[in-house]
Amino acid sequence: MKMKSFTSLSILIACIVIYTSTQAQSGRQSRCSVIIDPSYNGKVGIYNSAFKLVKYLKHSESKEEDDCLVFSIKGENDSMFFGTIGYAIAGSKQDGWIKKTKYIGLYSRAYNGDLLVYELPDIKSKKTVIKEYLVDLLPVISCRNGWVKVIIKLDNKTISGWLPPEMQCDNPFTTCN
Repeated sequence: MKMKSFTSLSILIACIVIYTSTQAQSGRQSRCSVIIDPSYNGKVGIYNSAFKLVKYLKHSESKEEDDCLVFSIKGENDSMFFGTIGYAIAGSKQDGWIKKTKYIGLYSRAYNGDLLVYELPDIKSKKTVIKEYLVDLLPVISCRNGWVKVIIKLDNKTISGWLPPEMQCDNPFTTCN
C-alpha cells in the first residue's frame, strides 16, 4: 500500500515538473488584462498549443449587445500571447494563443496627463513622463507580472515602455476612473 502511494506521489511530482517545464518553454508566464480594439472589424485567430488555428472570433455584431472581445494574458512568446479570450458581456471564453498585433491593447488611466512610462517593469527603473492625456488604445507588446509594455505614438515620435497595473484601463465600456 505504501509503495502504491509513493509511486502515485512520484508520478504526480513528475507531471508537475514536466508541466512547469513545458509552460516555461512555451512562453513567459504573466498576468495582464487587455482588450481587442473595439474599432477592429477583423477576426482574431485562436491557436492551440501546437499553434494550429482552431477558430476565429470577432466582436459581436449584435447592435443590442455592443459586445467586444477581452483577453487575459497568462503567458507569451516572441510573436503570440497565451490566455483566455471571450466576450465582455456574453462571457463565452476560450483558452488559446493569439498573435501579437496592434489591435490588442488597453487605455491609460492618467486622465490628467503625467503618465509615467517605465523602461523596465519596475518602479525603480528609468521613467518618461507623458504630459498629454492619451485617448487612443495603447497597443500592448508584452506583459510581466501585471505590467504591460505599450507603444505610444506622440508628435511623430514612438515611445515604448512599461505601464504599472494602476495606470491600465482594460474596460471597453468605461474610463476606469
